[in-house]
Amino acid sequence: MKKNKRLPGQALVTRRGFLITGATAAAGIAAPSWAAKGDPVIEFARENCGAETARPRILVGYASCCGTTGGIAQAIGQRLCSAGARVDVQLMKEVKDPSVYDGMVLGSAIHAGQWLSEGLRFIDKHQKLLASRKVAYFIACLALSEDSTKNRHIADNYLRPVLAKAPAVKPVALEAFAGAVFYNKMPRRYVPIMKRIAPNDGDYRNWGAIRAWADELAKAMITKD
Repeated sequence: MKKNKRLPGQALVTRRGFLITGATAAAGIAAPSWAAKGDPVIEFARENCGAETARPRILVGYASCCGTTGGIAQAIGQRLCSAGARVDVQLMKEVKDPSVYDGMVLGSAIHAGQWLSEGLRFIDKHQKLLASRKVAYFIACLALSEDSTKNRHIADNYLRPVLAKAPAVKPVALEAFAGAVFYNKMPRRYVPIMKRIAPNDGDYRNWGAIRAWADELAKAMITKD
């Protein structure tokens, strides 16, 4: 796999070919309240794992309109849980009190070259708190359906707005992952636009790379300062 390019001044978290081992959790799904008539029921992951007394307590929060970014969040959360953390995986817009978390891993699907607005709102609203916690950012984008130097540069640029939104937040890690598109699980209004980018269904998520990144991330998030 090609070596990833990082943004200037940001920590490098490397990828290695680990496989998931035995993380246990309870998951839930829900349909969005804004779904239009005739849209498919979209499943969004919610997951909690780890002992109630385990520390640190980590939020893996994500923004998604079609649910596939939630799968990435789940995989990250399960690895952090396996490393000993107590983890909650949920949509950022549903987080009630982020102050209960010792660290946060925040990610978004990329649509039209941008983070989803709910993700940016969360970071903007809570940036003072985030600046006092260990934080990592990730994105899921179709640009990386083909992993090349050019596409990595495009994906890195998708991370820049969130860094500019909350400059006081110094993430311990940044990463961009390939996403997925399933037209039978997508609000109908998005289909014509997305088909211009990806004519056919495709799941480009590299689960080995996602879990390996999470294993490396655990060393930064869980190790005491």
